[in-house]
Amino acid sequence: MRILLDTRAELDSIDKHGDTPLSLAMYRGLSSSVRFLLGAGADPAKRGQDGCPVPQYLIDFFGCTNDVDAVAVLTRQAASQGVNSRDENGSRLLERAAWLGSPAAVKALLHAGAKPNLSGKRSRRALHFAAELMCHPDGEEAVAALLEAGADPDVRDKDGLTPLICAALKGSSAAVLALLEAGANPSLLDKDGSAPLHYAARLMSDPRGHEAVAALATAAPATLNLARADGLTPACTAAFHGSPAAVRFLRNAGANFNIIWRPPNSGLLIAEMMRHPDGTYVIEAMLDMGYDALQPIRAGVTPRHFALSTNSLPLIKAVLGKELNPPDSDVRAKMEELREAYLALPASSDVTRPLDLLSYLYSVTHYYPSISPDQREVTKLPSLRPAGQGGFGECWRGTFLGRHPVAMKCARSYVRQETATRRTSREMVMWKTLRHPNILPFIGSITLGSELYMVSPWMANGDAGVYVKRHPKVDRAAILLQVAKGLCYLHTRTPAVVHGDLKAANVLISKNGEAQIADFGLSRRAVKGDSNGCSTSWRIAGNARWQAPELVQTSDDESEEPAPRTTESDMFAFGRLMFEIYTGKYPFFHIKDDIVVLNSLVRGTLQLKRPTEPEVVSRGLDDNIWQLITNCCHEEPARRLTVQKLIAGLKKFSSRRRSSTTSTGSD
Repeated sequence: MRILLDTRAELDSIDKHGDTPLSLAMYRGLSSSVRFLLGAGADPAKRGQDGCPVPQYLIDFFGCTNDVDAVAVLTRQAASQGVNSRDENGSRLLERAAWLGSPAAVKALLHAGAKPNLSGKRSRRALHFAAELMCHPDGEEAVAALLEAGADPDVRDKDGLTPLICAALKGSSAAVLALLEAGANPSLLDKDGSAPLHYAARLMSDPRGHEAVAALATAAPATLNLARADGLTPACTAAFHGSPAAVRFLRNAGANFNIIWRPPNSGLLIAEMMRHPDGTYVIEAMLDMGYDALQPIRAGVTPRHFALSTNSLPLIKAVLGKELNPPDSDVRAKMEELREAYLALPASSDVTRPLDLLSYLYSVTHYYPSISPDQREVTKLPSLRPAGQGGFGECWRGTFLGRHPVAMKCARSYVRQETATRRTSREMVMWKTLRHPNILPFIGSITLGSELYMVSPWMANGDAGVYVKRHPKVDRAAILLQVAKGLCYLHTRTPAVVHGDLKAANVLISKNGEAQIADFGLSRRAVKGDSNGCSTSWRIAGNARWQAPELVQTSDDESEEPAPRTTESDMFAFGRLMFEIYTGKYPFFHIKDDIVVLNSLVRGTLQLKRPTEPEVVSRGLDDNIWQLITNCCHEEPARRLTVQKLIAGLKKFSSRRRSSTTSTGSD
């Protein structure tokens, strides 16, 4: 009010009903507001349709500089008009003394014969102003005096408010606790169906708020989930009043949040919390309890739309982090907008905020707006040697968006530039179209210096072969099932995609233990002519230890095309992969020279033998699993398992094994 007056607000301005700020403060306001306005020079005589004049005895009371003189004003008024009579506004002196927050005046008037249960203006009694009394150090004595004099702690005013509801509404924990101790009923409701617990938000702003709310919830547990006339429960009301603390407390006390998500209130609640600086917790609680972040709120805007429009990372996390549906085009559009804004910033700018947002959205979606990131988005970490290498490529470590570890794959230094570019481009064309939980994501490509790198997430657990050696007790059937699901995704695309180089080294394990198929350098679409234009070295590439017989057989006719890789040859390789995963060794590990293995396979003198070592059998390589391996590796391509049948078998035998293990363990 002081700020308003200092900015030349009119002290005695009149509303359409003829009322002034002072007359309205007298009608339903606080005594402190009346005191301030009188002190500022407001005219006490002006009033309109709804307001009240200021009686002279109150003007005299506010003019006193000490409690003794102030109490004397009220006792003189009692002597002249009668201690239980009404003033010109319909109020009684005892009611006014409590409204004024004067414990001394209350006790003096009680001593003079004031009756605490006589109704005053709007049927209120002195006990309805317990909150005002409790602001004074002696307030508890005054409330006790009223109760001792017979004041009814459950009496209602014209609006159905009890003293306890009034105390909660005014946020007075001390008054609530005092009235509860005196036997006030916390289950009584006002005319709108509100219980004292509906005002938990106001109480939580008080130092003893937790204590008061806990006392109300304990004394009246039925009101914890009580919906008032407009359908709002105490928790919902707390959220509307912008009190995450009250929402958290009520939730922990057992509030059922499912009750409050009924239109139209739920949308309004979300909108309210989105504007509140501490509303993130409330939104998280709502989403935890099943609120749909895609349900429109005001003007058809969904919580997701609003959250994305704010660029507020906490709010975006609260909404997207709890969504049941995967992020859609809205999120992708936001990422495109953020990326454009980020790249447009001058080099000296603080990029923390856009990078934080982009980084989070990428972690949620595993999507990035461009597959051609620039040097501000991808950084190669300095190192003297690559983190890994194969026959054609090598892998270096890097970071994406300054936060995400990535693998940066390029051709080995001895590979001719033309060959490297051709092979890398071919792999990217295939890889960038693939999206599946068990396929290694393709982030993009970047040229640093003269080197073209393919960028993908860094797999902290390495490849599947390394992983099973480091984790000997891992569920190997589960790993194979994940790989099979990724392979099924490839084989059931239109047209089907043949991986062409399936082995443990090309199955990577994420930090969460998820298997993801990698390395699409030898992949092709299963359509006639897809390999046209490819070099002979690419067509015959691969390691014979995992290759199907039709791929390693040679012909005397030099004009005959090498057999193409097929979905059937992938299934053969999967059988050899199963051998790797269960034994921890590559096929024909006892022969170190790959050329010797190739020649032996061509001659038909080398067969994969079933391992019988106890430790291998204990890992799950039983008769059923070996039969799956055998069926995958059949000499005749047409008789090999399809990936769908393989998945069914892995599910069947792995679940049977888990049941057996559980049963054995319980014995």
